[in-house]
Amino acid sequence: MPETAQARREIADMSMPQGQLTLQLSRARAAIGQDDRAAAEKALAEAERLNPQAPEIARLRQALQAAEQKDAHRNSRIAELLTAMRAAIARHDFAAADGALNEAARIDVRDPAIDAARVELARAQDADRKTNAEK
Repeated sequence: MPETAQARREIADMSMPQGQLTLQLSRARAAIGQDDRAAAEKALAEAERLNPQAPEIARLRQALQAAEQKDAHRNSRIAELLTAMRAAIARHDFAAADGALNEAARIDVRDPAIDAARVELARAQDADRKTNAEK
């Protein structure tokens, strides 16, 4: 069967150093795309072990560095917005606090700091309501 023969050729290719290099470069590319720096580093280290001169390694290292810089910028912007949210809470300006939190969430809704800040804002709003109800 032609499919079986093709699969056998691919398996044989993968056992060769060039096939292993191709596999590791593909893994690194996929890990960078999924924002998995640890897996990308592991795959790149293995690729370097197989062929330290491969030009694709340098390109993928640059892509990984660019992704790390993008992450750092994103994290910095989220931290700025959460600081602005806390300052607004201190002023009892809950609309501004909510706006800053929403803007931070639009950057990366999966950031765990967003969830903690959401709880922080809700508690501050509850405390403010209780204080106003007692007056």
